[in-house]
Amino acid sequence: MRKTLFAMGALMLAALPARGDWQYTKWGMTLEEVKTAAGGKAKPDSQVDTTAADEGCDCVLMLKAPYKAGGIELPAYFYFGPKAGYPRRLRKVMLRPSRVDSDAVLRELKAKYGVPTAEGRVERWGMVRYEYTWYAGQDMVVYSGDPRGGRGEVSYLQNNSALKDGL
Repeated sequence: MRKTLFAMGALMLAALPARGDWQYTKWGMTLEEVKTAAGGKAKPDSQVDTTAADEGCDCVLMLKAPYKAGGIELPAYFYFGPKAGYPRRLRKVMLRPSRVDSDAVLRELKAKYGVPTAEGRVERWGMVRYEYTWYAGQDMVVYSGDPRGGRGEVSYLQNNSALKDGL
């Protein structure tokens, strides 16, 4: 248990961007640019539904790449938008660990970013999730987790309000 929590802490700290963008990508990259930046590891996948839209970012899931941090391997999902238009550009990266202690992930995010800018209970598609949002310069970080523990996910998006404010 302690080893798992330590690994998750390392995962979260390694995955969190220090500035705008996410790891080897930059917001606004094209599909081909992300594939190149990922060293050819970002690819369409049978589980990637390129028609499924993400309601929060006017984007669609188009690529999946392996990602490793803190000794844990997990998929990184790349969303591009606009969903109905071209050219599609990188708008969101989501990490979806298969088994996670939601409380440990949330603690790590709070340690990194402080008190969430927004938090609350969200009901979608018959499911209850708790969402916490932080604004960090050019990034918006959203943690969404099951209130009973278990699976959670961390999304990195471009903070469009920062762009409007000239940050």
